[in-house]
Amino acid sequence: KTGTLTKDEMTVRKIFMLNRPVVDVTGAGYAPTGSFLANNQPLVVENGMLELLKGGVLCSDARLIEPAPGTWDIKGDPTEGALITAAAKAHLLKNELDNEYQRVAEIPFSSETKYMATLHKNGANHTIYAKGAAESILAFCTKAFGPQGTLDLTDADRQVILNQVQEFSKQALRVIAIASSNSNSLEGTPNNLTFLGLFAMIDPPRQEAAKAIATCKT
Repeated sequence: KTGTLTKDEMTVRKIFMLNRPVVDVTGAGYAPTGSFLANNQPLVVENGMLELLKGGVLCSDARLIEPAPGTWDIKGDPTEGALITAAAKAHLLKNELDNEYQRVAEIPFSSETKYMATLHKNGANHTIYAKGAAESILAFCTKAFGPQGTLDLTDADRQVILNQVQEFSKQALRVIAIASSNSNSLEGTPNNLTFLGLFAMIDPPRQEAAKAIATCKT
């Protein structure tokens, strides 16, 4: 039960991008401190991963707050809070990104479509970011961002992504997919998006939960 057995503090634990090692994210709760590791080695966040983190922030409405020095919380949805916190660990801050990439239109999340999309203006350029269930987002994608840049998304690529979603799910991680497109309109359903990656997150258990469960078993 959220907030009873768990802390109600969603935390990004892993990040997946096509044809790259799975990235581990350290830190807990909404404190914007932690690091990114690939194969247990510190990772320099750049290029595609920066775009993935940026997309997660811009296509979210939650905000990170510091009610008291050293105490962090969010206003808004805990899943979006996890995305914003992960980006803050790479020094990508919600307020700064919102100012640089003005949101000019959006498709709100719904339980039927299982995705949200936003349109942003940066100078003369426009970018769409979409986030949601992996199956929903992949249905809109024709390309993927990888180590060699943007390439066509093949059926084999789709299967690799879906297999990774399943693997994360086996680890009790909730998965959110992010995609983008250089487009100036959100009319209709998003299409021809570029798959950026997956965020896998978990709501950590409360310290008291282990004792409570042991008592129930007894």
